[in-house]
Amino acid sequence: MATLPQVTVCVPVWNGARFVAETLNSIARQTYPNLHVLISDDASTDGSAELCRSIAEQHGFELIVQPERRGWVGNCNFLLERAAGDFVCILPHDDRLDERYVEVLAAHLSATPACAQVFCDVQAFEATDKVLTQPSLVGSPFERVHQLITRHFDGTAFRGLVRRAALDRAGGLPANAFDGFAADIGWLARLALEGEIHRLPEILYFKRYHSRSTAYAWGAWVEDAKIAAWTDHCGDLLGVALKLDLSPAERWLITHAAVSRLIIANEQRAPYPHIRRLPIARKAEMVGVLLAHFGPVFFGAETSVEERRRLAVLMVEALTARKPVAAPRTPANILRFLRKKPLRLRSDK
Repeated sequence: MATLPQVTVCVPVWNGARFVAETLNSIARQTYPNLHVLISDDASTDGSAELCRSIAEQHGFELIVQPERRGWVGNCNFLLERAAGDFVCILPHDDRLDERYVEVLAAHLSATPACAQVFCDVQAFEATDKVLTQPSLVGSPFERVHQLITRHFDGTAFRGLVRRAALDRAGGLPANAFDGFAADIGWLARLALEGEIHRLPEILYFKRYHSRSTAYAWGAWVEDAKIAAWTDHCGDLLGVALKLDLSPAERWLITHAAVSRLIIANEQRAPYPHIRRLPIARKAEMVGVLLAHFGPVFFGAETSVEERRRLAVLMVEALTARKPVAAPRTPANILRFLRKKPLRLRSDK
């Protein structure tokens, strides 16, 4: 009989004494036999390490206590770098798993070589009881990243099982200057370059919403910090996509998708939905920051600052117009759009 793939569950912990026993006990109840559990306590000050040690000794889990705090991204990456085996997942200290979580997701990864990551639906609990779902990301690498930028506005898929080979190529969670804001989605974008990301329509994961979480703190930031973090996040996703060998049309499509995400031009659930209601001029400033960073991909040196500013305003107006406006969503629309509002584009070699 063939040996089942080894799965490592990574549990980053920081001041989670109120929750972590429930989390670890949900792992201990897993029906999947070939399981390794790796816990990293991030220099907690509330007794979390002692509680984790007691449970780890009881169930044969591995515990590492950090001498200094790494932060949530650094702690996750510490675990990912040390996770052995074929498949890996991250389970924060305040969430819990259905007992069949690993069994069901590992079976899908084993049977689907094209799949880099598989995730399930998520049941929220404590502060809310909503069910979180996101669509699968399939097709070519460009299509997968485009789908993520346009349709994935929360980290539901982050709570899935990852193929070790895809993780090795994608690397860990990307750090940023905003307390790791949305680093989970940035990681998903990098995984999407390496393979498909599949949704299993079954609730096997339970996410706790509470006022002590890192994500809750992001919502309490001042306005300028929120906008700066969101702009940086959208730029990160665009940068991931632009690593691909794209045609001129694909570059415009992916940039347009990133701009649409930035100003939240659709009805998708987003962390800062009030951005939809900002004045056009403010949104254009945000788009201008994005184009200033990635402009050399599209524009020649002779393209003026004013032309780029005009493009930013034009894209915002097109995306927020009540009536349909020709916008660069297809190669044909790109041509019509640029002929109506000509810009000097860098010629493609």
